Amino acid sequence: MVAEPQVPVPPNERRRIRRRVATLNAQRPAVPSIELPKLEIAFNGAWISDEDALKVGNNNFADLRNLRYTDVGLEGVSGYSRINTVALASPALRSGIQFVKLINAAPTSHILVQAGGLVYQHLIAPPAQGNFAATTLFTDSAGAGLGRFALAPDGNVLYCNGVDTVIWGSAEHRAGAVINYDDPAATFRYDITDRMQNTLTDVSNRFTLVDESGAGRAIWLLVGSTRPLQGIKCYVQNANTGASTTTVEYWNGSAWTSVGGFADGTAVGGVTLAQTGALTFTNTVSTARVRLFDERVLYFYRVRVGATGTPDTTIALAHVTVDAPMQPIGDIWDGVERRPIHFDNGFGQDFTLEVLEPSSLAAPLAAEVGGGAGVVVVFEERMTALRMRMIATRGNTTAATVTVSYWNGTAFTSVGAVTDDTALAGATLGRSGDISWNAPPATSEAKRNTDERERGAEDHCR
Repeated sequence: MVAEPQVPVPPNERRRIRRRVATLNAQRPAVPSIELPKLEIAFNGAWISDEDALKVGNNNFADLRNLRYTDVGLEGVSGYSRINTVALASPALRSGIQFVKLINAAPTSHILVQAGGLVYQHLIAPPAQGNFAATTLFTDSAGAGLGRFALAPDGNVLYCNGVDTVIWGSAEHRAGAVINYDDPAATFRYDITDRMQNTLTDVSNRFTLVDESGAGRAIWLLVGSTRPLQGIKCYVQNANTGASTTTVEYWNGSAWTSVGGFADGTAVGGVTLAQTGALTFTNTVSTARVRLFDERVLYFYRVRVGATGTPDTTIALAHVTVDAPMQPIGDIWDGVERRPIHFDNGFGQDFTLEVLEPSSLAAPLAAEVGGGAGVVVVFEERMTALRMRMIATRGNTTAATVTVSYWNGTAFTSVGAVTDDTALAGATLGRSGDISWNAPPATSEAKRNTDERERGAEDHCR
């Protein structure tokens, strides 16, 4: 029997307290205190998928999900989801990568895989399902091995397979330049690159296209890219309603050439730029060449809106992207001018110091050239253009053209067609400007040892 403790109660609050008596049940047995044994599971057994889970044993597994074996046991992985419903023709995938890129301010998933000597692209973002595109991005060259993918700057992905080293930036990559200009009369030039590179659509970030002067009323655009293209996408802010067509040309090193396989994805019912869409054409990797224009060295494409018909004068664009196919990494100008290490006016006179610094008519410090002699200019690197700054009133006035040759190891060899922006009224070096050309392959140019010292790439202008 256990006595209940007494609780003191004030006199004015006294009340009857009922006592309860607790008793023990002598017939109920006491439970002994037993320490439970510890059970350790190593998680390093075998995966036995065809046996009942109760029979596989302590360390084995009937089902494994989001785990993989290592030398010391199992480790977690992110897991796998089926992303395609139709198998590839060569389903043995050798490598792959998920490449996510912001396109028009929205993240876009690209899953690239190497299979059967081809690079395939899957555009549906997991966990949603879709199929790989029927058109492959790249075909491995003979002797290629296991491919490796890696993310690169500026929204690009690199792919190397032991033979090929290529780069890709999706079907919508940043345009290097977008210029609205007057092609026939050169009365205006609007560089709208900054507006077309961003995805904003307010008044300050869209542009109403200006047509050419005269009766033609066509609208001319130059779209530049750091790599050869197969398409240009135009985001139309204010649509065209006038019946008209668009053409696209590329620079082949000496002239503008119409693209092949052209399709206008902006056209509706015979009206070009009536909607946002892509101007697509045959791959120009093997045919397009860089050109110096507006102080940029890029692969330029000339777009003529109104090749036929008459487009509206209120067409506005908000954004332009380019489609450069997967291709070898090229080498173009980085925008930094190089200084010559030697300048000979063709008469054995060294004017290197004179051409390194600008001067004016008031205090002229310049090279004297002319008389039909060929100027020799030497650089430490291969060149694709010369920027000639003439002193006012001291330019050439005699009709003449310019040619450019490079040293091939044994003799000077012509670079081919030359674009001469210094020509004025048929006289080369008549004004300040650029003399540019299509650079020959790196394997064709050679250094030359002159004046008892080895010099770099040498160009000969006449």
